[in-house]
Amino acid sequence: MSDSLSRRGFTLIELLVVIAIIAVLAAILFPVFATAREKAHQTSCLNNQRQIYLAIAMYVQDHSQMYPLAATAWSDLNLAAGLLVCPSAKRPLPPTSYGFSGALSNMPQGNITTPTITPMIADATTPAITDWDNNLELRHTPATGGLNLTFADGHAALVAIPLNKTMLGSNLFALQALGYNLFPTRLKNTTTSSSITISQYGTGNVIQKWMQSPTFNMPSASLGKAGTATSLHAECDIVIRSNNGTVFAVNGYDAGGFISFYQPNTVLAQNNLDWKSVPPSFSADLTVGFQNCLYAYNAMSGGPIGLFWEGIASHTVVTPPTTLLSSISPTTTYHLFLAVIGGKTHYAMLSKGTTVLACTKQTKDITTIMNNPCFAVYGTGNSSQNDVIISNLSVGVF
Repeated sequence: MSDSLSRRGFTLIELLVVIAIIAVLAAILFPVFATAREKAHQTSCLNNQRQIYLAIAMYVQDHSQMYPLAATAWSDLNLAAGLLVCPSAKRPLPPTSYGFSGALSNMPQGNITTPTITPMIADATTPAITDWDNNLELRHTPATGGLNLTFADGHAALVAIPLNKTMLGSNLFALQALGYNLFPTRLKNTTTSSSITISQYGTGNVIQKWMQSPTFNMPSASLGKAGTATSLHAECDIVIRSNNGTVFAVNGYDAGGFISFYQPNTVLAQNNLDWKSVPPSFSADLTVGFQNCLYAYNAMSGGPIGLFWEGIASHTVVTPPTTLLSSISPTTTYHLFLAVIGGKTHYAMLSKGTTVLACTKQTKDITTIMNNPCFAVYGTGNSSQNDVIISNLSVGVF
């Protein structure tokens, strides 16, 4: 009997308890191991990007301080194949896991005035990043949309991009809202003063007309034959004020400020058009701007930002706000951002400080007007005196 007892094995209950304990430990430890592995992949990826940056820095020194062409950057640098592959990239592994910013392609290094916030290398699906929405791959820490970026000053960092729809699901808007300079302007127009002010005066309770600045020259590189695709970038600060400092508010004082690009080389007569209507010049140009008006630009009545092409206005508003910009303060500086990719994909964003007020992403082929040589500033309002002040204006191509 003692021999039979000594040969006794585990009971079924005991085996089940052991299996359950192992399963619990596995459930606890496997995510920890996966997190540790992904962290190691992130670090390896950042190290790859830093090594690539060093190769670019040496290339710049040997090529008259010029960055390489984005489309051929990796082959021009003669990088080892393994250096271009991120361990977190989707399988099967692509030939390259990183992209070089197309905005820096063949650009003089000295043109970059904000290197600490200008992305140069990013996790991407294409060697040249020409579309910051569709070329990026948010492959790190998926819960937060992690993206490894290396900047023009050489530092690299993991940037968390929210995966919600706050920015219309747009990587470009999310990065722009974080304060990064995706489009360092290489060719500005040189005929514009540092500040443009347009004003109109009236007496009493008059119906104000649209006001327009003189025309200014577009950068020569942004022009081409009709039908030629060009990528345009423009940013500026806008202040809109009334004669007595009154806040422009819906159902009170209404106002708007716009910039019209690719306009013919003429000052288009407004025909005494009052502020409740759309200027005729908006019918043929690319116009971007914002307003708090309930009357003008009827197609914009749902939100504060609009893009106009051929007389058609379209907009999409993020949250907040979901309705009109309730007021325009004469003491507030608003920032307007515009990017046109390949003459067809348009991004516009309105912000106040670090707060994004509204943004829109639209598709419209405007290559047929991209040979028009000028741009102009427009403004309107129903105060007896209105001023629209444009400053820090940057217009260029990338």
